[in-house]
Amino acid sequence: MPDPKAAPEPTPQETTNPAPAVQQEATEATPEPIKANDEPLSQENFATAWNAFWEEPERTAKQKSVRNNTYTLDLDSQLVTLSVTSTIQKDILAELREPLLGYLKRQLGKPKLQLEGKVVEITQERRPYTNQEKLQHLLEKQPKLQDLVDKLGLDPDL
Repeated sequence: MPDPKAAPEPTPQETTNPAPAVQQEATEATPEPIKANDEPLSQENFATAWNAFWEEPERTAKQKSVRNNTYTLDLDSQLVTLSVTSTIQKDILAELREPLLGYLKRQLGKPKLQLEGKVVEITQERRPYTNQEKLQHLLEKQPKLQDLVDKLGLDPDL
């Protein structure tokens, strides 16, 4: 008589090895290797792939805000530097970095392509408001205007 506390013997269905199912899932999750392209990287090829990435329907408006920033492409080192205007856009770029870089690498056939984001400060020129500031601004552009102001006896404060 079998011991009731002993573990039941496995049925033939339970004795099958679950490892092949795990291996299949692992191979499906790994991305396909990038096929290196011997063609040199060019600004035109990069711009085409860059624009195609942003045209995909799953891109949100928030993500597309990064598209309008300027980028520089170093053809020798295959480094793309995207200049963003705020830390918010840098965070969005960090969120998009993996899919964007993977897409560009596959489309261009450049497995060594790199992407970095750099926050740049936008400097806006202060607009002249008062009459004196407007005159100073004009004098910087046209110094001979001072002769005209002196001859006519104009007072910029009025």
